[in-house]
Amino acid sequence: MNTPSEIPLDPMLTTKQAAAILRVLPDTMKKWRQRPGKGPEFIRYPSGAIRYRLSTIMKFLEDCASGRN
Repeated sequence: MNTPSEIPLDPMLTTKQAAAILRVLPDTMKKWRQRPGKGPEFIRYPSGAIRYRLSTIMKFLEDCASGRN
């Protein structure tokens, strides 16, 4: 059985943090969210907060670099 310290975590990023990694404006992230398939996948919590998994942002960067996105 895994203990909490053994479970690998995938950090959750705010829109501002994700935008900084991708080197785009937070407004660009918002526009991408309004166009399915345009930007990285995101999670919307019941409170309305938007978060991005770090692994999703990194995959999005890889896909862009290889021309898949």
